[in-house]
Amino acid sequence: MVVAMQNVFVLLKSDPKASSTELARFIARFPGMREVWMTEGKYSFVARFSAPLESIPQLRSKILRNKAVLEVDCLPAPIVLK
Repeated sequence: MVVAMQNVFVLLKSDPKASSTELARFIARFPGMREVWMTEGKYSFVARFSAPLESIPQLRSKILRNKAVLEVDCLPAPIVLK
């Protein structure tokens, strides 16, 4: 069985008192993680994953287990133009 992988952008809002470096390392350890960026504004991080569409709820749930993560929004990106 072939599982179709899809790009998923994950926006994370984190506790400003938490270590950004430690949180970035936490995010980077997830399977399928391609890139992670620290940002400014409402969200502290943007991460790009390659994952099956049906695994997105589990990914979100696992990220939220980190006490430094306050909010997570997952945005599937089925089409990428270069």
